[in-house]
Amino acid sequence: MAPLNAVNEQKPRQIAARILGQRRANGLFIEDLLEIALASASLSSADRGLCQEIVYGVVRWQATLDWLIARKTSGREQKPALQNLLRLGLYQIFWLDRIPDHAAVAFPTTPPSTKPLSRPRKAASARKPDSSTPSCAAICAKRTRPKNFWPT
Repeated sequence: MAPLNAVNEQKPRQIAARILGQRRANGLFIEDLLEIALASASLSSADRGLCQEIVYGVVRWQATLDWLIARKTSGREQKPALQNLLRLGLYQIFWLDRIPDHAAVAFPTTPPSTKPLSRPRKAASARKPDSSTPSCAAICAKRTRPKNFWPT
């Protein structure tokens, strides 16, 4: 039986994000980058297939994914690492039917190419609950995929 994914140090989505980040920097073909990355990873055959499908799918649908991202970000330019993560998540949500939405957008750890976001904290006395802001439970109850994402 193949080892559990939780035991592996490298996850297929993290490997895919790293490969997509290296694609332009190295000037190598995506097949070569994928072969090098998968040769050094100890993934099950299912995880190898998922990694390969994500990488090839993001490359194949890159123009459409970039159009979707530009449409929702008002055309603002994104950092390359963030753009790759957005492409990776959107590809899984819209094209991979067997991947649940929550799994497509959740990384268990911060990918090595991004920095964690931080914001200054307010003093507890300065924070006031806002009744117009939905609760965390209300936000989590909604679907991850926005209903108005595709043009009508």
